Amino acid sequence: MDLFKDIKITKGYSRSLLVDTTKGNIEFFSNDFYNLLTNLSDYKNITELTEKNPEFKEDINLLKKNYVFNENILELENFIEYEDTLESPFTFYKISIDFDKFVFNYLTDNFDIYKLTDKFIIHIYNLEDILTIKKKLDKYKHIVKYLKIHNDIIELKEILRIYKLDETYELESYKDESKTNLNKIKLLVNNNIYLESKQFYSSYKNMLHINKNGDLKFNPENEIIIGNILEFNNNNINDLTFNEYTNININDVMVCKDCEFRHFCLDKQDVIKTTFDKKKYYKKKECEYNPYICKWSHEDDYLNLEYSGITSNANIFEINLEKFNQIFNKLWN
Repeated sequence: MDLFKDIKITKGYSRSLLVDTTKGNIEFFSNDFYNLLTNLSDYKNITELTEKNPEFKEDINLLKKNYVFNENILELENFIEYEDTLESPFTFYKISIDFDKFVFNYLTDNFDIYKLTDKFIIHIYNLEDILTIKKKLDKYKHIVKYLKIHNDIIELKEILRIYKLDETYELESYKDESKTNLNKIKLLVNNNIYLESKQFYSSYKNMLHINKNGDLKFNPENEIIIGNILEFNNNNINDLTFNEYTNININDVMVCKDCEFRHFCLDKQDVIKTTFDKKKYYKKKECEYNPYICKWSHEDDYLNLEYSGITSNANIFEINLEKFNQIFNKLWN
């Protein structure tokens, strides 16, 4: 027997996460139960699994009700094997740009955008710039154009009417929270996110943002600059996908590597190389979830990393086990 292919399990430092990427359901379990779930092929059916592991009977019954166990392995042999890989016809999952007329014209005149991405996001600070954008982009009928409007005065539906934007344009009011909420994370239960994050740091992989100076970053929130759009054209733009940051593995990022949510996380913080290992990275700011004590910042008894016995910075990553165990046992009895 085994888990169905849309069931994903992730082991954290203090607990494990099971996610049904089709239904969107999530469950938390002990790491001991995680170890059992990774060895289901040793059992013929749920009955045998339960009989040999009575201490997990309650957990097994819960998963049985949610239909996550596949007991019919032999019947599936005639089906093509499910490929647990992520592929895309595009170089970039999305390209975003802070509108500047010169940089925008360079981009649209020198690149086949429709070959690079199917998501083109434009941050607009002056509504009159929509006229320039529309004139250029109306030829890209099969690309969804996302206009992020930095303007709270005029309603979006009124902007659609004034500038006669068709259904290939999607408008959204945008509030820049990059400086005030860098530690705020978002989680997305999605099979593609899971597959990508098994290999890479999702917030960097196949992302491209261009600021008003033409500087290239992964996301608007990032500070790391990986080049300038004026240095590239159709012939060498793919080189951007081979820089040192795009191939970072989430398991090489301190703290993130111990988080049970790491394969569904859309955190956009920059990661920085540590001094103690050139292949390891850390983040300057803590996110709002502490994976060691399994507490969110809005919950009672939340503690930051330092008070939990965890040290993570450029020079060291260390867990004070005596302090951590004392705190964890007090929180969770």
